[in-house]
Amino acid sequence: MICSVLRNLVSNALKYTGAGGQVIVDTMVLEDRIDITIQDTGIGIPLQDIEILLQQEINISRTGTLNESGTGLGLSLCHEMVKMNNGSIAIESREGEGTTVTVTLPGCPQEK
Repeated sequence: MICSVLRNLVSNALKYTGAGGQVIVDTMVLEDRIDITIQDTGIGIPLQDIEILLQQEINISRTGTLNESGTGLGLSLCHEMVKMNNGSIAIESREGEGTTVTVTLPGCPQEK
């Protein structure tokens, strides 16, 4: 399930980042959690759309940088799948500058 979430988030980052842009995937393993961050230099998401994109009842779709179409369901489904795994998704974005999506999941207990 989490692999599907990550594939979708990376796919979105690539879809909305034009030629010459960057997509960076980073992870941080902490004592109690794992943070996976997907950062792009793409077109960004309007601030008013971020919360709407996480709601299943509302469908917003934007055309990608190469005129790819989308369903508008990706982020809401990712959000639900991450919540099913006791995690959370945070989205930061600026139009024209890019988007950072951070998935936070509970960490595995370490042996002592």
